[in-house]
Amino acid sequence: MDRWLRRRRLDGALNRLPRDFNLRVWNILKECQGLAIGEFVLPHSLTQVRRGRLKFWQDVKLALVKIPQAEYRQLMVEALMVLSLVIEHHMVPSLDGIIYVEHLVQKANQLFLEDQRKVKGAAMQCCAKIKDSKEQQTAADSGLLCGGAAKICQNLYVSAPGGRYGTMTYLFRALPLVLNYVPKPGEMECPIS
Repeated sequence: MDRWLRRRRLDGALNRLPRDFNLRVWNILKECQGLAIGEFVLPHSLTQVRRGRLKFWQDVKLALVKIPQAEYRQLMVEALMVLSLVIEHHMVPSLDGIIYVEHLVQKANQLFLEDQRKVKGAAMQCCAKIKDSKEQQTAADSGLLCGGAAKICQNLYVSAPGGRYGTMTYLFRALPLVLNYVPKPGEMECPIS
């Protein structure tokens, strides 16, 4: 088993969160109408009530714990961290509606697979070799060839967070696509490489 997959499984299983994680998620929620983590939706209204902070922290923990696959849970945490950086650095003018973190992770996986096809990477042995939309639908219905959790390619889970082909890079690239925001040239450079 690869080092990064093992680490994601361990961190996800132990519910290890980055420093100031709850505060970062709180700041995301202040900027949007809601935040969907798995099947759980945190409403913006939680940031309006002072006593809501404790309930908010409990709800974030509950939302993450309900994600059954530890490595997928950890990718969701990474996605929230990337989203918090974008908000912290005012890279997106506004966030409308509910942000679906799962969509961000799925789009990052899609971008990863596109790159794997271009460079004929390791995912060409499993998820990236499917090109036909009919084949993609069949694979989506039956699970992935590589056995990746939550229909995310196993090769993305084994990728380091940083670097050109790292998970954080793909999450960062997926953000404008998921948020329907087209940055101006040079406006959203990826600081995580």
